[in-house]
Amino acid sequence: SRASLLTGVYPHQAGIGHMVYDAGVGPAYQGFLRRDVATVAEMLKRECPGAEENADDFDKDGRKSAKRGGGYATFMAGKWHVGSEYPPDASHEWVQNTMGDETHPTPTQRGFDKFYGTLGGGGSYYQPPSLVRDDGVVKEVM
Repeated sequence: SRASLLTGVYPHQAGIGHMVYDAGVGPAYQGFLRRDVATVAEMLKRECPGAEENADDFDKDGRKSAKRGGGYATFMAGKWHVGSEYPPDASHEWVQNTMGDETHPTPTQRGFDKFYGTLGGGGSYYQPPSLVRDDGVVKEVM
């Protein structure tokens, strides 16, 4: 259901057909969000067809600016758990070195400007190894 809430499609269409491990039976069960399925954050940043342009849409040299399409800033807090497995006993170093690779997409790679939460699905909520602020592991919580 988390994958559906983030993408608006059925979980298997988003790549999370069962759980967050690769079941080895194709992209519907790969265990992380598929690149060809947009998250709500990515959709909020797309340019709206037919939107009127104004002077703020261009830089000082008259080139179209790289301004956000929809104009929304996006923040996510909580449990990501749609980016492959993060073992509950993983070290902070393993998480930092693994997050963001091809099979472990992070919220900031999928359209969110800011993120604070856990990447994995379980483990200690007092000292979680996959607690992240944006793109860095939070090593000391208490």
